[in-house]
Formats: sequence, C-alpha cells, structure tokens
Amino acid sequence: MDYNEQRRRQSERTEALILETALRLMHTHGFDGVSIREICREAGITTGAFYHHFTSKDVLLLACFAPLKGHLSAVWAAHADATPMEQLRLMITAYADYMTNEGELLSKYYQYRLGQPAMSASFDNEDSLRHMLAQALAAAQAWEILPARISVDETAAFLHRYYRGIVIDWILENRQYSLKELMLKDFELLLSLFSD
Repeated sequence: MDYNEQRRRQSERTEALILETALRLMHTHGFDGVSIREICREAGITTGAFYHHFTSKDVLLLACFAPLKGHLSAVWAAHADATPMEQLRLMITAYADYMTNEGELLSKYYQYRLGQPAMSASFDNEDSLRHMLAQALAAAQAWEILPARISVDETAAFLHRYYRGIVIDWILENRQYSLKELMLKDFELLLSLFSD
C-alpha cells in the first residue's frame, strides 16, 4: 500500500472515530453539553485533527446523521425478499426508529439545517430513504399493487418530503407522540388514496 493510500485510510479512521465519539458523548450529555475539546480528549486526538475534518461542531452534527444511509441499507438488504408493501413499511419503520433514537440531536440537526440551507444541502443524509422508497414503489407497480398511473419518482419524492415534514412536526411538538405509529398510520391512509 502506498503512502497516499495509507494517509487516506488513516484520515477516514480518524473521521469515523470523531463521529463515533461525538455521538456517544452527545447522546449522554446533549449537544450543548459537549465541547470540541471534550470530543478530542475522549477520542485521543488534537483539536487540529478535529478541525482538519470538521470546521465546527455544527458541521460535525450534520455528519453525525451519515449513518442513516447505512442503517436503511442494512434493513433493506436484510429484507430483500419481502413484498414491496412490506419493504415500504420496513423503510418507514427503520427511518422512524432511527430518528426517534436521535431525539435532542435531531432537533439541533434540523435547527442548523434550516439556518444554513446552502451548506447543509451537501449533508442530506436522508436521500437514501427517497431512493429506497422509489425501489419499493417500482416493485409495487411491477406486482400491480400500485397503479401504473402513479409516477414512482414523484411519489417517492412526495413521501420523502412528507415523512421529513412529520419528523419536523414531531420535533416542534417536543416529541410528544410516537413518530413510528403516526408514520405507519399515515402510510396506510396514503395507500388507501393510491388504490384504484
């Protein structure tokens, strides 16, 4: 392995360590209860190494939601043989579970994204949900569960916006209701609207 490849891999390992450490500390102490210095001390790195990877703690927070894609992909792969409707329910459930587990961090995440839309666009870690919804919807059309008149891409984009909106509403309501229950209930309602 050449020197540049070693450096690239070390950089990836350091970034992953920062993210893992930050998430662990933030889950325990909250976003505002953890400083960059504490993250660095716990990870065993310098603040210079931190700033090499992230320009601020807010940018770090955006990157902390990158595991969503891997989480959804793992659920999708584990249930590749499920029916299209089961896949859709599984994706919605996995998305709701992930968001529910992030609680206070999720509130900070959306506050920052709403305040910095140009910067945060490159950190849209939810795009994988839209892609997987489109795959399941296409399969549903192939199985003739979803009418051919329904555009798969437009419906996936709609569902993505809709479920993101539910997450934001859930945050605004101080997470007082079950995100998963509402998402699944609304999914059944949408299915009834789409049926012939």
